Amino acid sequence: MKIKLFIISFLIYFHTLNAQNSFRAYLDVKTFQSTKKETYLEIFNKINAEGLKYKNINNKVLAKVLLTHSIYKNDSLIIQKIDTLSSANVIDSFYNDIYTLKTIFIKPGKYNLKVTYQDLNNDKISNPVSNEITVNLNNSENSKTELSNIQLADYINITKTKNQFSKYGFDVFPHLGNYLSNECSILPFYYEIYSMNSANEKVKIEYKIIQKETNQIFYQSKDTNIFLKGFVTPIAHAIDVKELPTGTYDLSIYFECNKNLANNKFEFYRYNDIVSSSEKTTKILDPNFQKSLKNDSLVFYAKSLMPIMFNEDQKILLKLLKENDSSKIRTFIETFWLSTSPMNTFEEWLKYKNQVLLIEKLYKTHNVHGFETERGRVYLKYGPPTTIKTKETSPSEYPYEIWQYDKIKNFANKRFVFYNPDVVGNNFRLLHSDMLGEIKNFKWPGLLTKRNNSTINVDDPLEGGFDHFGGQSRDHFNQY
Repeated sequence: MKIKLFIISFLIYFHTLNAQNSFRAYLDVKTFQSTKKETYLEIFNKINAEGLKYKNINNKVLAKVLLTHSIYKNDSLIIQKIDTLSSANVIDSFYNDIYTLKTIFIKPGKYNLKVTYQDLNNDKISNPVSNEITVNLNNSENSKTELSNIQLADYINITKTKNQFSKYGFDVFPHLGNYLSNECSILPFYYEIYSMNSANEKVKIEYKIIQKETNQIFYQSKDTNIFLKGFVTPIAHAIDVKELPTGTYDLSIYFECNKNLANNKFEFYRYNDIVSSSEKTTKILDPNFQKSLKNDSLVFYAKSLMPIMFNEDQKILLKLLKENDSSKIRTFIETFWLSTSPMNTFEEWLKYKNQVLLIEKLYKTHNVHGFETERGRVYLKYGPPTTIKTKETSPSEYPYEIWQYDKIKNFANKRFVFYNPDVVGNNFRLLHSDMLGEIKNFKWPGLLTKRNNSTINVDDPLEGGFDHFGGQSRDHFNQY
């Protein structure tokens, strides 16, 4: 049986335009088969604590969410699962996100999966918010061997006490999405082999990590010490990715047993600030590139690269600036762009140079360059925002701007809140963002209104989320 899930991972952000609170929910869907050769969906939900309303219930500060999974075929409801979820108790202002894993058995076919979330503590939201994705499961009875979807994991342990994340003796806690941060030195993943061959038969498995742009193999290994356990053989594996450079890759798995072949792959993006082994200060220079760098602005343009550099590159540049060796600085700048944009190096550099000049015009202050400001850094790192909401005057809030991006790489609908606690001047600071790796402050509305409410206790889990006369920042933030 050959099962393909065309919509494997999906990020959902729910919002209502008239709501005082909104929340984010992340959805990951994988397909597997049981020992009885039945197909089922495994639906992993993560609900962010931010945006949920918390109430004091029996001396515990809790959030409650009504979660509904509905599956439709040809507009007819065929399966519906309803669950009430509770958060962990808020202790010392620490909010825990809500996680749940749902298993739904389903036959091959084309379906619409509708997921509905409702904040049960928020009386101002009368209707739940929802979204739909299409799930397409193809069936091919001719295949003797197949591999399941590949499930990246935050961690995989041997099961000691069975729980909702237990599978065939493993506890597999899913990794949402396909982004690996610099902190991920190990890549754990789980998959299953479905084979009509006899149990205890020996199989060969090969793993590869291939960079998509260059087709270069960065990792390759073989495992010939695996034996089938029946129709379902669970496999938990891990690969050391500590030295894997930044880039987009395919994790590919190849299976062979008695001339029966199968394969599958999973695309992921890796961020890593490890320095490339190639020296970045010795390179043959392009005359056209060097003509674009004038001596009197060389240091300015070198420093303007800081917002888009990884940590190790920043360290190298700072060392070169301290040495004040202009020839090495020139070589470093060009080599940096060669590694960043190998196909259109000079053109991409000129585009970035124009952006730096624009940022200088928009955000420069009397003692800070535009690229050194928070808004300038975000603009250069992520590009121009899709929308900007500016509020220069407010009865109760500091001047602020809310930037919204429809898409940043693999992330959808990301927002940044900048504010100016000095009131005057042009140096806005980043107060809060829901982008991975940026500052997060769940109590940003309270801090934004501290201009007229200096007694706000932003550490109180039930304080800081109230409305103020003339205050619209929360509405602007939640409208996206």
